[in-house]
Amino acid sequence: MSEDLPILREGLYFNHAGAGPMLTCTGNEIAKACMKEQTATRANLRSRYYFQEELDVLRAEVAKLIHCSAHEIAITTNTTEGINIILNGMNLPPGSEILTLRGEHFGTKASMTSISERKQIRIISYSIHEDHLFDVEDIMTHITPNTKVILVSHIMYETGRIIPIRELVSLAKRLNIKVVVDGAQAVGSLNVDVKALGVDAYVFPAHKWLLGPEGIGFLYCSEAFAPSVSPTYANTSTYDWNDEGPSLVKGARKFETGTRYRPLIKGMIQGLKWIQARGIATIHDRTCMNMSLMKELVGEAGLPLLSNRIHNIASVILPSDLSSKSLRKELETEQIFLEDVPRYNAIRISVSFHHEKHEMEELVHAIYKNVYQGETYV
Repeated sequence: MSEDLPILREGLYFNHAGAGPMLTCTGNEIAKACMKEQTATRANLRSRYYFQEELDVLRAEVAKLIHCSAHEIAITTNTTEGINIILNGMNLPPGSEILTLRGEHFGTKASMTSISERKQIRIISYSIHEDHLFDVEDIMTHITPNTKVILVSHIMYETGRIIPIRELVSLAKRLNIKVVVDGAQAVGSLNVDVKALGVDAYVFPAHKWLLGPEGIGFLYCSEAFAPSVSPTYANTSTYDWNDEGPSLVKGARKFETGTRYRPLIKGMIQGLKWIQARGIATIHDRTCMNMSLMKELVGEAGLPLLSNRIHNIASVILPSDLSSKSLRKELETEQIFLEDVPRYNAIRISVSFHHEKHEMEELVHAIYKNVYQGETYV
């Protein structure tokens, strides 16, 4: 696996939720395309024609991955941009409410705060206890006649808690409430089927569980929802141009911004083909198996988790006399890479399909040693 993910040769990598390791095929294709950019013209008709074809290929690969149509996919720069596109494109009247969860990513919070300040939209945050089942019926008690949007993560980025999106959508649809999902911690690890979930919009980046580069992301906007969302940005690809004047393009492509960096597009196509060849269902199942083992190892070491209802993120709560940031720094000196969660004084472990038992054992031993000041467990 280290041939496909070279960073694995450098140490123990458990930080996909921050930025996943990049695939060799993706990096090589980006480098190859960069070299070509230096020696070949980028402005001739042939070059531009082929690039438009590559954009179509990328949308098709993404659509295949999450089980939708290519015309429902827009290429973005990241998750936060996708959320901004949807929220700003919806015709939300002043006084409308967006229902969300406490613990959402700061990018999502920023998007909601901005629209709240500019359009007088109320943000209602619902708290869930990490040790209890997510009660869809309970969250629906926070619905009012002014609730227009439910915006939640599929997997919470700090705790790894899985949110039952399908059940949430089922209740929201009865009240004509739109459901927008941050899938940053899901796509590439879970086998996501946006049609089965029934969501109106679903956004995610390339650089986490899809093992791709920063600077590229994706927005799914359902065919039924797209006509009611206006483009946040406008550029030449927003419209079809003819003698009678411009007409807005159909589908999610109308949400895309202008010039894209071609090497990223080429690299991401190769990365998605690699994932498809391995099989997202296989990746999903292998991740589940590895998480079961990780929970077993953590439990044997007596290390408490923030939540047990998890798929690919396990956050270990630390004692009050050991800060999560200091532990992260210490582990990085040992070439062990994960993330700290200051709000809970916890460390976040990303568990993926490629992890081996000995890697997980070594990680848990390293955490245990630091928590219990040099002790080891058998």
